Amino acid sequence: MVTLPHPTWALGVELLVAAAASASLLAVLDHAARRGTSQHARPILVVALVVFAAGITTTGLSATAGSTDGMGFYAASSLLGLTWGVYGTWVFLTQAGTDQINAAANVQDQPGTVPTA
Repeated sequence: MVTLPHPTWALGVELLVAAAASASLLAVLDHAARRGTSQHARPILVVALVVFAAGITTTGLSATAGSTDGMGFYAASSLLGLTWGVYGTWVFLTQAGTDQINAAANVQDQPGTVPTA
């Protein structure tokens, strides 16, 4: 665990594993969220994912080499991850299901269509 006292290189290895695992998980979740749609990943989210994983990886590489100078990258990546999570939650809470509602409203607004229950 990261909170247990241990050598700096061990912290580096843990951070490298965490960076790889989080990047993989976030990529899989993003792909699953877009499944069945023609939407591509938003470029800003791709950049955020790359910067997030790169910051943790940089910290891990620095710690593996025995230095704690890269911990600022970890702090910045943590803030980016927090911001990204809040943004994702906001989008989910404000836009969940609106595509289906808007599509149903557009069908009902067209002449000659019968509203469905």
